[in-house]
Amino acid sequence: MLIRVTNRCTMGCKHCMIDASGPEGEHMSLEILKQALAFAEACKVRVLIASGGEPFEHPEIASVLRMCADFQVRTATVITVCSNGMFALDEEKRSLAERCGLVVQVTNDKRYYGRDLWLIKHKFDRPLMCFEDRIRSIVPCRRTRENGIQPTRLSPMCYNLRSAVRAVGFEKALSALEAYGKYCTPSVNVDGSICAGEMDTCFKIGDVSMKPEDLVDGVRGVRCSKCGLRGNLSPFHRAAIGESP
Repeated sequence: MLIRVTNRCTMGCKHCMIDASGPEGEHMSLEILKQALAFAEACKVRVLIASGGEPFEHPEIASVLRMCADFQVRTATVITVCSNGMFALDEEKRSLAERCGLVVQVTNDKRYYGRDLWLIKHKFDRPLMCFEDRIRSIVPCRRTRENGIQPTRLSPMCYNLRSAVRAVGFEKALSALEAYGKYCTPSVNVDGSICAGEMDTCFKIGDVSMKPEDLVDGVRGVRCSKCGLRGNLSPFHRAAIGESP
């Protein structure tokens, strides 16, 4: 599961799947973050991603990291903070990243990002900090279309969630997928709403105030093809999400 702690990001990457992401983006309140973590615990999530926007542009990032770290220790959930790495230019933020106890993954692919951080790559040489300079998965979205970037994904991001929920229900879907080495990334937006996929334009299935079992109807009701990948599914895979071949 992904929790989008902020929509603020001043980099403006041309491949970004979050239409809401920009320099004026809104931040998740600490109260909604608390609810989002409680929702993740109710779903027995064991892999959690804190993302954005750019997490380190959240004005209360110290509290955000502390809440996530406490949750990780208490529930044995693995939490990764995904960042564009610009925090490395700020001594205070870099210190927070190094001391938070969470895995901080920095992705800064010079083909797509506004700034190349290779000159300060050595600043990410820490046990719980990793640097990736090549994106492995490009999702079809408005920005990739506008910038002529070829997506690499061939199936909808919501597929695993939709098929697993039909088989075992929402409260078991995430942990069941993890057991088979597969994942889905329903995302919690800054306002607490939950989308079936990672993009903020994905179909909304509910919010963090709901019980996991109450989201089944929302998942079953997904009828969205904004990513344009629905046509790539085989008849078997379409049947798995309740659609006719």
